[in-house]
Amino acid sequence: MNFSQKTASTRLFSLFMPVYILTFASLINEMRIKKNVGLKM
Repeated sequence: MNFSQKTASTRLFSLFMPVYILTFASLINEMRIKKNVGLKM
């Protein structure tokens, strides 16, 4: 693995990281909403 490959993978990682965080956050919100709906019913 040379330097250019390393920087490319790092760039790819930094691009995808916010996507993973957003997906995770939306999943948690969905679970929380479902839990609240279940409690109200």
